[in-house]
Amino acid sequence: MKKKTIIIKDDINFLEYPNWVVSKRDNYKTYMIEKPNGKYLISTTEDIDRLPDKVDKIILYYLLKEILSINSNKLETTRYKILKNSIGRISKKEYEKLIDSLERWLALKIKFQGIFYDGDDYTTRGFHILDGYKLNEDGKLVIYFNEQYLEQLRNTNYFKLINFDEYKRLKRPVSARLYEIIVKTFKDRDVWQIGIIKLAEKLTLEKREGKENYHPSGVIIKLIPAINELNNKTELKVNLDYNKETHICTFTKVKQVQVNKSEAKQQEINLPEDDNFKSLIALLPTEQRDKKTILEAIASSYQKHGFDYTARNIKYTNRHCKGNYRAYLNKALKEDWGLAIEEDEKRKQKIIKEQEVKNRQEQETLKQQRELHCQVKEYMKTLSPEELETLREEAIDQLDEKTLKNAKKIGNFEVIIMMGMEEIVGEQLTAAQCR
Repeated sequence: MKKKTIIIKDDINFLEYPNWVVSKRDNYKTYMIEKPNGKYLISTTEDIDRLPDKVDKIILYYLLKEILSINSNKLETTRYKILKNSIGRISKKEYEKLIDSLERWLALKIKFQGIFYDGDDYTTRGFHILDGYKLNEDGKLVIYFNEQYLEQLRNTNYFKLINFDEYKRLKRPVSARLYEIIVKTFKDRDVWQIGIIKLAEKLTLEKREGKENYHPSGVIIKLIPAINELNNKTELKVNLDYNKETHICTFTKVKQVQVNKSEAKQQEINLPEDDNFKSLIALLPTEQRDKKTILEAIASSYQKHGFDYTARNIKYTNRHCKGNYRAYLNKALKEDWGLAIEEDEKRKQKIIKEQEVKNRQEQETLKQQRELHCQVKEYMKTLSPEELETLREEAIDQLDEKTLKNAKKIGNFEVIIMMGMEEIVGEQLTAAQCR
């Protein structure tokens, strides 16, 4: 029986900017990337030996796979289960190292200063990954994830899916970090260019001893074996061209060779049987629900990108397709055309909620004004003629000459005076209630 591929969702911001470093050097407690519009900083506390490394990241990815499958920020597990399914080494020493790894993620502080992309603009954001852990005497391990961090991963529309099995196969830390960068960068393109110094910064390579910058030849020495390992151990195949004069690295995605028809038949997708997939089928027009090619396209998208991604592109196709439904749906699923519908719907819901709040506030204000008006009327009934006359004189004193002249001219002088008297009483009652 073929082993099921483990896929993990990660926000593009956390792939673009590293939350671990390739160096295992002790006392490596901060790492910063400066950009024209801001900066990125990860740091740890004084009592922690160093920032997380590749092994720590493998452990974190496994924990994310587990926690994202449940509706909670608390994961109950064991050290044995974590080690068996992540790094594959189990011993008393590895048990201790696992707790050290949790300590590193617990202490890690992440700050995006003006460079966190959330779909509309760039914001300043701060994150912690873990809030705590508890190891019981019976061996049960409880891990508490940071709620804000989990919320970002669960709700983000800007993410890539990491093949955990491929990621674990990469032995070189530089290969693993390059894998994260390439997966994110090749989301919408097949060719990517970057200066070698900027790439070294993204890879978190150490600078030359006693120097403030990287040397291109030293970066290339580390980069070539990483590229080879990616091409040999993952389905992510890339070519690298380096221009020694401009120091520009050009990465080109190698497209997979098309399989022949007989091989394609052997690779038919097994349709999922869970309720979410049945809900996706229910979104299809009735006449499309029994077509094999459409069901396979839906299944493939669901397995790669999840329910929400697939659902919004089915809805987009239903709304806009005028001709070949299968062809239109395939393009929508491939290029995520439905994202626009989801964004429009979110904006619409936001406007509706804001209007509802505004309407409730206006209704409450109107209600309070009516109640105050009734209170003013009742209060004025209790005033003696002398008190009413004093109130009248105060109301007249508050009117300017122009208003008095116009009121007398058009014959509504008494109406305006009465309004002024009621306003004075209203202010007095409101002040009394606030005391």
